[in-house]
Amino acid sequence: MTEFKIEKSISIPPTGVGGRVGKYPWAEMEVGDSLFIPGKTVYSMGSTPSGWAARHPPYKFLCRTVDGGVRVWRIA
Repeated sequence: MTEFKIEKSISIPPTGVGGRVGKYPWAEMEVGDSLFIPGKTVYSMGSTPSGWAARHPPYKFLCRTVDGGVRVWRIA
């Protein structure tokens, strides 16, 4: 006998990376939009915007450390 319980009528959650909801609104940005992320630097952001863009062409982003955080622009 198994210790697992079989369940019926459980709905499947929407598709996502590991079922997670994204922290940043990259998909909502239009070309020319920018986003300020307080308390971060370009280095602490790692490849977050560019990694997301690589999986979602034709998105492209440009990041710069500014006073108090990072500003990210969508450039394509």
